[in-house]
Amino acid sequence: MKDQDKTTEQLINELIELRQQVAELEAADTERKLAQEELSVAYDTLASSVNGVIIADLEGKIIYANPAFLRMFGYEDRDQVIGKRAAELFPSERVQKFLVLTDSVVSR
Repeated sequence: MKDQDKTTEQLINELIELRQQVAELEAADTERKLAQEELSVAYDTLASSVNGVIIADLEGKIIYANPAFLRMFGYEDRDQVIGKRAAELFPSERVQKFLVLTDSVVSR
């Protein structure tokens, strides 16, 4: 139905509906911005940590590795790690190095 065929009441109701939709979109945008800021802080914290951190998805594939992890285990680039399973990254000698590192942190 074209606007000129609508009653004043119908147009007012549509305007009220549109204003509600705009308010909902603005609220959702505000929530998105807050969540984005929180994620940015978390990312910066992980990236600057002196502790090696990897994060895997539910399938066990690594989706994040911080610079400290790469340095600790001799990787030059995240691409060498991302998408692999953690078990693939730790041949037996690396597992031993990891255990020594974690034991030294735990014993502090």
